[in-house]
Amino acid sequence: MDIQNLLICLILCELFEFIWQKGNSFSEYLETLLNAYNRGLIYFICLHPSFFFMLFCIFGLNLSQEVLLVMATFKFVDIGFKISLLHRVQNRLDLGSFSPLLEQDFPLSNLAKLTPAIIYVMLFSFFLAN
Repeated sequence: MDIQNLLICLILCELFEFIWQKGNSFSEYLETLLNAYNRGLIYFICLHPSFFFMLFCIFGLNLSQEVLLVMATFKFVDIGFKISLLHRVQNRLDLGSFSPLLEQDFPLSNLAKLTPAIIYVMLFSFFLAN
């Protein structure tokens, strides 16, 4: 695969994640995540194709450099954090520092939700340029 195709694949994966994780506030965003999580853990994990794309680049294409490994680790931690948070919401456990975000119905802009995707694409393009 050439560099442009890899970059386009990552952009499409990130856009898919951005589109399905909708919500204008933190509580709406969390509700969208919870609906997917309630359909099944495997289903929820499969809704993060950029993580699998990173694994494909590392193991399938043997592109195991530090930047890619860090990006895959961030994706893994992100999915794990979401699962942990959703488990706490579902079982009505203490949310800790996230409680005020739900109580005040903290607004989320599209830019705030798109920022991680922009960062991942920029890091990936930096990786491919080297």
